Amino acid sequence: MPLLSYCLPLERLKNKFTSEARLDLRKDKPDVELSGAIVSYLVEPAASGANDQALLNRLTLSVRVVYSNNVTKEEWTDVFKSFENFDRNANLSDVESALIDVLVQKVIDDIYNKAFANW
Repeated sequence: MPLLSYCLPLERLKNKFTSEARLDLRKDKPDVELSGAIVSYLVEPAASGANDQALLNRLTLSVRVVYSNNVTKEEWTDVFKSFENFDRNANLSDVESALIDVLVQKVIDDIYNKAFANW
């Protein structure tokens, strides 16, 4: 399944914010605005073994987020990075969907914690 089907689904992000921070979503005069983009999607060796062969592979997702609090005037831009290791013998297309689901949840949690930890 394509990456865009999984990466930071807007509905998952909105659900986290509205259920855990008790925020209302609105387009007019929001208290907080978030925007973001995927800046990296990378598969690389995570650990090497004998004969320089990878023992594990790592899938890494990086998302740049811009945060603006229109009430307190706080602003920040940050890159949230999440990774998961998988067996070197696994075919990425076989494990990619499950890995992306985990990575997306980690990134959503990290964004939420940075944006709303002090509310």
